[in-house]
Amino acid sequence: MSDETPDETLEPGRTRADAFELERRLEYVEERLVLRLSTARVQREVAERYGVTTRTARDYIRKVRDRWNEEASTEDRVERRNHMRASVNDIFVQAMTRRVPVLERGGAPVLEEDPDGGSRPVEREEPDLKTAIRAAETLCRLDGLYDAKGAAQDVLGELGSELAAIVAAKRAREGA
Repeated sequence: MSDETPDETLEPGRTRADAFELERRLEYVEERLVLRLSTARVQREVAERYGVTTRTARDYIRKVRDRWNEEASTEDRVERRNHMRASVNDIFVQAMTRRVPVLERGGAPVLEEDPDGGSRPVEREEPDLKTAIRAAETLCRLDGLYDAKGAAQDVLGELGSELAAIVAAKRAREGA
């Protein structure tokens, strides 16, 4: 709950805020959202503070988010999307090239001689397919490859080829 007192400046019975009052309310909503409070909490606080319905509070939240979207330049969005795409590609590659130690029946790792005269655990590749699938789905969402119902369009062949090339390149680097 907010530590600020309710707004006393509105006349009793007044139902609509003028432009100045609306701007003050939107600034308050923005401050609450910047604090990363949940939407439900901000909605509740705004409704209590200004004596408005939860629907009106939701409208204020929507207006603030719409402003943020308008302020974000297209270049910023493209840059963020590219950064996210690179991160998801890395997650996919890590999932597909995951290596785990080979274990003996008792659970101890199988060891092999190291060229330096020591020993190291024997590892085998065991892809984390669940994580790889999630990463592929995230890439589909980023690239807008889902239709309105959320079903993947018939593009996974192309995406799969791209991801397979990324995994092959990583394997080649590690093998060299």
